[in-house]
Amino acid sequence: ADLLTEAMSIQTKLVTANAEWSNHRVVGGYEPDEDGWVPTPGFLTETAIGCQTSIRRDARPMWLVIDELNRANLDEAFGEVFTLLDMDYRDEVPIEYGDKQVTLPLSFRIIGTMNTYDQAQLFSLGYAFRRRFAFVEVNSLLHTTDDPSLSDTPDPGTLSIDDDTERVVDIVQGQVPTFFERRSGSLRADVA
Repeated sequence: ADLLTEAMSIQTKLVTANAEWSNHRVVGGYEPDEDGWVPTPGFLTETAIGCQTSIRRDARPMWLVIDELNRANLDEAFGEVFTLLDMDYRDEVPIEYGDKQVTLPLSFRIIGTMNTYDQAQLFSLGYAFRRRFAFVEVNSLLHTTDDPSLSDTPDPGTLSIDDDTERVVDIVQGQVPTFFERRSGSLRADVA
């Protein structure tokens, strides 16, 4: 996620998912202050505002990176904003927090990471959430077997930073364009 967004000169906001996430934490709502109650954005809304600002200022979007995505109950945490993850509704339906609202830019993206090794012990990703994402498997740099001939993953001790970067580039060049080629007929062109 870091190398991809750095290569594209895209700013990111990083959050780590947890089981305590609520719609208020993700989207926002009213919070008390010394004068009463004020509308306060959650991290998704805050990043959407940052994305709009970044597009106006630098002509580049800002993306949200959620680490350990499957550690949160996403159906509960994202709630009604599931609709906004579909490109077709972004310019029609705003994110509402308190008495304020913001539109999710077409160029806004979420990159989520998840550790599939402990997937069975964590929240599962519901179909409503999964169908709004492309999944790219990034193999572990650690051997999963004692027999190196059974693994196509190199020994981490033999890798250099250049090797790691080359592996990420191979993944991006090999898997990401294929996804967009398959989907190109069904998505509206993104203005970014």
